[in-house]
Amino acid sequence: MKDWILIVDCEMVLSEAGFELARVTIVNFKGETLFDELFKPEVQITNYNTEYSGITKEILDPVTNTIENKLHPFLDTILCEKTILVGHSLENDLRAMKLIHNKVIDSSVLYMRKNGSKFKLKNLADKILNVDVCLLSVRSRMGSMIPWKIALPRLT
Repeated sequence: MKDWILIVDCEMVLSEAGFELARVTIVNFKGETLFDELFKPEVQITNYNTEYSGITKEILDPVTNTIENKLHPFLDTILCEKTILVGHSLENDLRAMKLIHNKVIDSSVLYMRKNGSKFKLKNLADKILNVDVCLLSVRSRMGSMIPWKIALPRLT
């Protein structure tokens, strides 16, 4: 069962059109990185969100990857009907990746407030795992694993 679990983490930048995909990291349930690639949006970037994404103009300038030429071919090799995607506010990541998948575990949905609003990943990580995500490297496997580690208590 766990072989079918993939944890997805996307980093976004802001353009005049809204949020755009800039990085996709996919790890397995053991924390092994299966995919970690940058993507340069086709529209002009207005804010790199470096404070949250770790992405800068200098990092993205040489990138030529597109969702269609790099991400989708990879996903075609690893996704199947048994695959479960895990993430936080996963609907945003799926939209950015231009992906529809029907088996997901979203840590933001597992721990919703009574009024229906979602907790930020930072707050859940602090409360449930006693981890300050701001101290983790943006590219760390531990950072990518946080939604999975947050979801586990609700799944067992």
